[in-house]
Amino acid sequence: MDKSVLMLMPISVIIAASFGLGWIICTLVFWDRAKALERIAKSLKEIADKMPR
Repeated sequence: MDKSVLMLMPISVIIAASFGLGWIICTLVFWDRAKALERIAKSLKEIADKMPR
């Protein structure tokens, strides 16, 4: 009983840590991507405004 609990503890800690890292990485990647998309949309809008109708 004690040994199985001790064996499971590090695994759950590792899983929790990897999930946390995954969340952080996903947040950073998607945050950067959202900012980049915003910039691209702004530049496209500026180009469209400059073009003659």
